[in-house]
Amino acid sequence: MDTININWIDKKQNYHSFRQELVKFYPTISFKVTKRPVSYQQTDLYILDADFFTEESSYFVDQQAPPSIIFGEEKKVFQTALLADSSDAVSLPLEPNELAFRIFKNALSSSIDFGIGTVSFSKYELKGPEGKLNIQYNKYLLLRLFSHNSGTVYSRETIARFTGMKESEDSRVVDVHVSKLRSDLIAVLGCKADFNPIVGIRRKGYRTEKKIVDNLCKTEN
Repeated sequence: MDTININWIDKKQNYHSFRQELVKFYPTISFKVTKRPVSYQQTDLYILDADFFTEESSYFVDQQAPPSIIFGEEKKVFQTALLADSSDAVSLPLEPNELAFRIFKNALSSSIDFGIGTVSFSKYELKGPEGKLNIQYNKYLLLRLFSHNSGTVYSRETIARFTGMKESEDSRVVDVHVSKLRSDLIAVLGCKADFNPIVGIRRKGYRTEKKIVDNLCKTEN
């Protein structure tokens, strides 16, 4: 199982007992405790105190930094999670088994439904109805972004920021990487017809396409 890198953000830093209990059973979890969030490239999942989000909400809302789990007192945590567009929420006291379930559900349930087929992915592999491919980490980051809200249009600037690409006004770095990922998706989906799993929106960016069309993709075993 791939290592899950968790950025635990808690000004009180009261995670020690939870961490010791969890790592006994799930050694693939790696924690980084900070008072400010680390970059997307260094983490697979954020876990943060609801009080922290209240103080630093601009980072998570403006930077679109999913996935994340918010914890805190029951009266506050669920409302805060909705405001933060968080992937999940859990109320105090933290139970290691409950939070472990939520960690693996959010960090490993990585897939995109294109209507004609679903692809799943990890840091190293893309898998669909017609096979699997090894992928580079920048493609994994692209897939993570597109899987957060399927169909959402992401600007080139957002894509570049999320993946750490060097993008400028006259650069086509994002376009090239999206094009390569699109080819990989078509390969594992097994499409025979003209179907774009990732479409470009003029002057706005890119989004995933979801479409159900008879006989569009291979169905043979």
